[in-house]
Amino acid sequence: MKGRKTISLSSVYSNSNLKMKAEGVESKHKSENSIQFSYTGKPKLDLGDLDDSYDNKGYVNGNKVTVKASTLLKELRENNPDYKFTGSGNHTYTVSGLVDKSADYSKLVNYVDSEKKKEEDSKIVYSTSITKLGDLQKVYVGRDTYSDGNKYEAILVYTNSDSDSDEKTLYCKLDGLTFKNGKLQGADNYRITSDGDVDDMLQLK
Repeated sequence: MKGRKTISLSSVYSNSNLKMKAEGVESKHKSENSIQFSYTGKPKLDLGDLDDSYDNKGYVNGNKVTVKASTLLKELRENNPDYKFTGSGNHTYTVSGLVDKSADYSKLVNYVDSEKKKEEDSKIVYSTSITKLGDLQKVYVGRDTYSDGNKYEAILVYTNSDSDSDEKTLYCKLDGLTFKNGKLQGADNYRITSDGDVDDMLQLK
């Protein structure tokens, strides 16, 4: 196609037009985080499946992610036929913003503490007949794969203060959490169960 405007890779990278964002929890487990790319420059460019080349890897904050020129050129050429792309050189990003072990979960604990004191009208749903939460023992967080957007789930592990029960541990599961400014907050659902699967979740406490 004649008359196509030529766009160099250097201009794609200039002024931080090509941005990388990491979402999820620090984990080597592939389902707990992901890398997403967006282009904010002009003209508007379609990055195609660039994200897929870096997904399902498992990241922690501080990891380096290198976009290879060959990979980027392939996606740009396949998805932007009105332009001609040239250039060479890789570009490296540093992963940041993933939930890590220093995350503040105090808002979640405070909520459960206030709700478990209520004898009536508590917003916590009990999926077990045992309803006596004791002391907080552990806190885990993972990605909420059943929610739209970048949401999280947490499991707060408590001792069982019901002396008549054989269950020694109770789990408070919180879904639909957000992570802002280093803090875990909000939830769509709270429920108490007598079993909890914390495999691949990040332990905060």
